[in-house]
Amino acid sequence: MKKMEETAILCVDDDKLVLDSLRLQLTRHFDSQYVLEFAQDAEEALELIGQLADDGIRTVLIISDWIMPGINGDEFLIEVKKRYPHIRTMILTGQADEVKVQELREMNVTNSILSKPWNEQIFVRTIDRLLSDI
Repeated sequence: MKKMEETAILCVDDDKLVLDSLRLQLTRHFDSQYVLEFAQDAEEALELIGQLADDGIRTVLIISDWIMPGINGDEFLIEVKKRYPHIRTMILTGQADEVKVQELREMNVTNSILSKPWNEQIFVRTIDRLLSDI
């Protein structure tokens, strides 16, 4: 069954293998509910958000890597929150700096932080929780 308004989940990671894993897991659990999009850097992701909006599709969740070439995930999500405060965000990281994690939480830059490698069940439950009231 199709929703009244199409909504999207956008994943951003410079590692193609990580994007492939995200694509597989998101397709398995959310393909019928959301448009799924994937970008390999922050600039491409920002363009995709605009393109989706132009097509009448509202981005509701961004899942972003933290450490990326060019614009890091935290800088990217700060920009996203300025432009699109309604978008929920999740950071995936293999290199969590606890001080920086706390700063991001206090700044309301991200709604969730998961460590790589992640557990698929926890990943899916976290997404369900983040999107439960949209």
